[in-house]
Amino acid sequence: MAESEHNPRQEGERIVRAYLSKRGWSNLWRGNIARERYPGFSPEQFAEKNRDLDGIAEEAEALFSSEVENWRHNQSPEAREVLQTIVNLLDKRSDLGFYAKRIIARLKNELLS
Repeated sequence: MAESEHNPRQEGERIVRAYLSKRGWSNLWRGNIARERYPGFSPEQFAEKNRDLDGIAEEAEALFSSEVENWRHNQSPEAREVLQTIVNLLDKRSDLGFYAKRIIARLKNELLS
């Protein structure tokens, strides 16, 4: 019942913002770590920090994927509008992760048919 009170466009925007926020922070921190590298910086610490950032990026992809799958399998009339909003906002972006690009391509094909 609470789902019907939400605006589908706002829900799609929320999903996109959450994904882009995590992905953006991961990229920003990766750049900061690369600039931090100096002779006293151990390669093990550098590799560990990069693994942590890879985990954050993977978490963003997994969260985005699960949110989209929930809406894909939702039978409510708002589901299509939520998915269309996600496609409209992310379709032209070039900074998406591998899985997000595949998800957007799949959604475009499903929404066109």
